[in-house]
Amino acid sequence: MSELPREKLPLPTNVSNVFLAMSHAFAFPILDLKITSSDLSDNIVEVKVSPKIYELIKNTQQIDEFPIVLPVNSPMTFWTYDLTIATNILSSLGIMSDKKKWITNSQKKIVDLLDNKKTSMKNPNARALEISEEILQELKLLDEIRDNALISITTMDLAERGEMDSDTIIYKVALAIYHSKNMAGKSLIPEVDDDAGLYLKFAQSELKDKYAKEFSPMMVLPLEAQTKTIKILVCLIISAYGYYKASIED
Repeated sequence: MSELPREKLPLPTNVSNVFLAMSHAFAFPILDLKITSSDLSDNIVEVKVSPKIYELIKNTQQIDEFPIVLPVNSPMTFWTYDLTIATNILSSLGIMSDKKKWITNSQKKIVDLLDNKKTSMKNPNARALEISEEILQELKLLDEIRDNALISITTMDLAERGEMDSDTIIYKVALAIYHSKNMAGKSLIPEVDDDAGLYLKFAQSELKDKYAKEFSPMMVLPLEAQTKTIKILVCLIISAYGYYKASIED
């Protein structure tokens, strides 16, 4: 595929160079998402673009689906490819719901919150716990995660509060693990910040063969993108393990 032309600019070391770099960087509006009020909710919207634009999006963004997240009191954001692919893998493994079900449950939970309704979201899914535990064992992380009471306590507290659906609980706790070093200066789980180390453990494990179909969306990515994806994938699995384990033991 031919690429868009790229200007060769000096590194942005001063305000003039920053201005030039930002001015010359390509960024085109390609979609106007209009949200309307209706009793019938569309949680997956398909947008058609020309084949060349589709190819450009797939090659530059790695994905052709872009989940939108609605934080409280802040702008909506799109997921990046690593999070999108990681949640798709966990869905295919049976650890998380597929996007359609997740978004449906999430929208229902938002409406319940607006109506001041809260329902406990414990989910004693033994099969999801078994697979999560197997993956963490293969990656030599299980002992440390098993001893980390904070993760199980936090996921169970969120479940009992009834303010989020089960998939969103797993997602939010995973993001807290993922960003802990940047936010607090210290990793909650130091191993997850070693992207290359995690990927090496994964490559040397039996997981990529045993669950070849489930992990295939990650394995077709460029190597750098694979190592980035494995980090959020492991964070999600750690969170899911803590959530399901606490739900079963409660």
